[in-house]
Amino acid sequence: MSYIFNAPKNFTKGKLIFSKYKIIDLIILILSAISSISLIVITLIKEFDYVSGVFITIGLFIIVAAYTLTFPFNIYHNVYNFLKIVINKKIRKDKYIFKGVIYK
Repeated sequence: MSYIFNAPKNFTKGKLIFSKYKIIDLIILILSAISSISLIVITLIKEFDYVSGVFITIGLFIIVAAYTLTFPFNIYHNVYNFLKIVINKKIRKDKYIFKGVIYK
């Protein structure tokens, strides 16, 4: 017998900050924004050359990657949560311990 549970759309909105983010999501966004902005500002202070362009590209990539990780994704909370579940499923080996009764 299976049970069907339908949760309303705003089921977890009370647990989220700004009705969208968990604390780990905000930590990822804030740290990536601080690191990428500081990287870009430090590179723009010096003379602009090829290496500065590479550092600016890396700084922009960091913030885009962080935004992509915190973007909503289907039934999962966001892409970060989805990737965490997939990686845990691939790495962890489930061991099922039998605790039942054998009927012959």
